[in-house]
Amino acid sequence: MSSLFGTLAEIDFSISRNVIDWTEQSRLVRGIMAPFVGNGLVKGAVPAAVFWYLWFRNDGQPGKHSRLIATLLTAMVAILAGRLLANFMPFRPRPLATAEVMGAEVQTSVFLEEWSSMPSDHAVMFFVLAGCIFLISRRAGIALFLHAAFLVCAARVLFGMHFLSDVVVGAIVGTVIAFAVMPVLARIVQKQRERRNWTIRPEMEYPLLFLVTFQFATMFDGARDLAVRAARFLF
Repeated sequence: MSSLFGTLAEIDFSISRNVIDWTEQSRLVRGIMAPFVGNGLVKGAVPAAVFWYLWFRNDGQPGKHSRLIATLLTAMVAILAGRLLANFMPFRPRPLATAEVMGAEVQTSVFLEEWSSMPSDHAVMFFVLAGCIFLISRRAGIALFLHAAFLVCAARVLFGMHFLSDVVVGAIVGTVIAFAVMPVLARIVQKQRERRNWTIRPEMEYPLLFLVTFQFATMFDGARDLAVRAARFLF
């Protein structure tokens, strides 16, 4: 078993070495893919925009709003699952911080040293959102799957933020949770809305939903920053 994991690690190292070298040599690739590493407008804002498009689209789907709310709840479940996996699995450094990949050019930072590479939280989040949206609109879901795989996750690998296996595992986790959890949560949300005779109050629901989708668009940077500051203040 250890030899199998060693072989898989060597494959990961080899892929990362080659793609990082290729990215550094290709100005076109860097120019096209670099925004998908850290720019929220072309990364997280895309599924957020799709969410709101489907929310306001008048297509007559029964229970669509309940399924969209369940999409956000399911994504939170997936993000928590991804964090638990990262914390309980053996720590894995990022390619940029791995000598087998970067050689003497190893890069260090708090982010690279303290955040495990496996699984990719980006892959988990973007694939769970794509999977949930697919269950509501196949066209929109396929578009988000392509966006997640060929732009967001590919950029993470090309620029050495993740190994290929990190994004593959993250994509599997996100997709499985989407298809397994979202329908269940959608039924619960719909029953609660019917039981309590909920009516949409735009002045209350839309600002709250906006704040939630904004956090997804920014990968919860604001929420995480507040949590870190609060932890430092309290402990």
